[in-house]
Amino acid sequence: MVDNTASSEQTVRDCEAYIAKHDIQNLLRDCIVQLCLKKPANPIQFLSNYFDKLDSQTSAASTSKKPNMRQQQSASPIESATKQQSTNGSTVGENDDLGDLNEPTGGNASSHPNQSTSNVSVKTRERRGAVSAEPYKEEDATSYVKTVIPKDYATMQALSKAIQSNLLFSHLDDS
Repeated sequence: MVDNTASSEQTVRDCEAYIAKHDIQNLLRDCIVQLCLKKPANPIQFLSNYFDKLDSQTSAASTSKKPNMRQQQSASPIESATKQQSTNGSTVGENDDLGDLNEPTGGNASSHPNQSTSNVSVKTRERRGAVSAEPYKEEDATSYVKTVIPKDYATMQALSKAIQSNLLFSHLDDS
């Protein structure tokens, strides 16, 4: 029994090492993001095309640039296209395949093959105080001033009478 758990733990460690070595989590995350953005009618065909193009890109990148192969593996195809566009200043050559990754599987021939990847923007979510509240901003949090509304004696007596039997406020009693 102990030998069985040790072998299963070793198997799990081997799997985790394999996933980390080949950056499987990022590859799967990127393909799922593309799948959710494109929402193709045939997701299996879309994923097949996606991984075929990714394979051709990595093989082309490994033959053209041996030293940068590790960087290519760690970056997603979209991120690597953006980096190549910013360094080259153009969208020709290897980036033509990247434009195809952003197109739906039933893409028209009239669509732009050199489509910029900046069209796919990901918004960062801002934190909300409540469902109906406005999102927090850093400047609002730092400049917040608590306002205290003074109450007269009659209002204080009415509030204490209302709170007196309320279960939520029972822990506030001094006794």
